[in-house]
Amino acid sequence: MNGYRMNISMIPDFSTPQKNGVFLGRDSLTLETIMKYVNATYDIKSPTDDKRHGDYNESYISGSIGEIARGIVHASFNSRWWAPFYYWAEPLYPHGEETIVALVPIKEKPLTSFFKIINLKLIIGLVINSTVMIIYLRVFGLPINVVDIVMYMELIFIGRSVKLYHTKFFRILFMSLLFGLFYLNIQFQSQIISLFSDQSYALPVNNFNDLLYTKYNINVRGAIISHFKFDNSNRFFDDIKSNVVPKDWTDIRDEIIECRQNIYIAKASEASYYLSRQAHVTKRRCYDDRIVVFRVLLCFIIRYGSPFYNILNKCNRRLNEAGLHHYWTTWLERHPERYYVSADRMISIGDILTITQYYLYGIVFAFIVFIMEIISEQINKCVL
Repeated sequence: MNGYRMNISMIPDFSTPQKNGVFLGRDSLTLETIMKYVNATYDIKSPTDDKRHGDYNESYISGSIGEIARGIVHASFNSRWWAPFYYWAEPLYPHGEETIVALVPIKEKPLTSFFKIINLKLIIGLVINSTVMIIYLRVFGLPINVVDIVMYMELIFIGRSVKLYHTKFFRILFMSLLFGLFYLNIQFQSQIISLFSDQSYALPVNNFNDLLYTKYNINVRGAIISHFKFDNSNRFFDDIKSNVVPKDWTDIRDEIIECRQNIYIAKASEASYYLSRQAHVTKRRCYDDRIVVFRVLLCFIIRYGSPFYNILNKCNRRLNEAGLHHYWTTWLERHPERYYVSADRMISIGDILTITQYYLYGIVFAFIVFIMEIISEQINKCVL
């Protein structure tokens, strides 16, 4: 293009930050690479009406897409969702996709959550096994010590080796106890795993269908709702039964950081940033982002019928097929100072809460066994 100067629309956003007047991130790297390849220069211009990406319909346009349609700029190199742009602009070859997720509040695990795994079935099973053992010792006239029996059951329960009694039918009794306690141990370990892996939602929304029929308000960026006005292939907002509340992205960010008990729909990349900020402030995870709402293609746009369409689209496709778009998408992950909150802070008890509560429970159980041993010793002295 022999140094032809192009006017390019680009605005700073989450994935394309601006530092000291210089744009960073995937979109900026793509623009710079394409301009060098086609031997062109460029000036970056922001929308004069402050409408950023812009709104448009069949009779009204604003923002960057409006300036493209009016010939003020040649193209916009901010990644945007693919949509029918009518005759105002046309998209270049899609260079990626964006995942839209739902952030659903989860319950904070209380300190007493460990006691959920000590259920009635486990207690009854241990009591029955201990009773059978006491009856056996009584029948064969063997000395009975409650503390020893409790320790015996505990060792079998956790799979440790124990001393066998060389009396009649003891092997049959031992195998019966072993199978019974093994079954209880499997249940016990399964509940421990579920305690730390399963998330308990504060709101009754566990999957996509629950999201469609929930009665709670769903907070969404206004830009997401605007996109669906022109995308007839996705009927999510037509099918949803709850009240959709459009909000600015800064309001959604602040509410997520404050751990509000609301449902939010956001881009997966932005959701990760919100959750990292929220976890840093509150020292816990308040939301789960496993529910995928939909996915959309990302593209750049250029003036409708532009003579530069073919050459820019050719370069864009080559970058995509070479894997550079995907590599540059990880720019935020490779720059954690932009992606995560990395401020230094003191380690608190909350960071080691799980191991701390297990340690405390162990001390409590050991103290209970110690008291039982003292009581048992006093009873034996009284009997003698």
